[in-house]
Amino acid sequence: MGAMADQETARERLARLMDERRSELRRTWAEVANEAGITRQGLSRLRAGTGLIRSTTKRGLEDALRWQPRSIDRILAGGYPDPIPEGASEDEFTRLDRMYEAWRRSVDAEDDQDRTRGHVLRELLESWGDRDRDTG
Repeated sequence: MGAMADQETARERLARLMDERRSELRRTWAEVANEAGITRQGLSRLRAGTGLIRSTTKRGLEDALRWQPRSIDRILAGGYPDPIPEGASEDEFTRLDRMYEAWRRSVDAEDDQDRTRGHVLRELLESWGDRDRDTG
């Protein structure tokens, strides 16, 4: 085999680094997919190197794998991910932004189960808002 066959493609490298990080975090692929707001099948296709990776998918995976934003772009460009340190706390607004983005991904998802999850979350949030108005 030539040198080219021995070299990892950018997508193979991404899959390997994702697997290493998932193992470090002691998570299953199902947990990663769920937190990223994508289906397990979508995650499997992504790891196999097929299809495009949308920016919302990248952000979801970075959140699930506790990588800083744009880590996936860095990996695909030949660099390395920037992990969020273990035990690092995020401020309340950053956490809310991350949760909002996860919710948006679930509402926009192509999977019926994820879409349903997003709508249930919307109803829950609206009911909390109604409760606060009633008691306020």
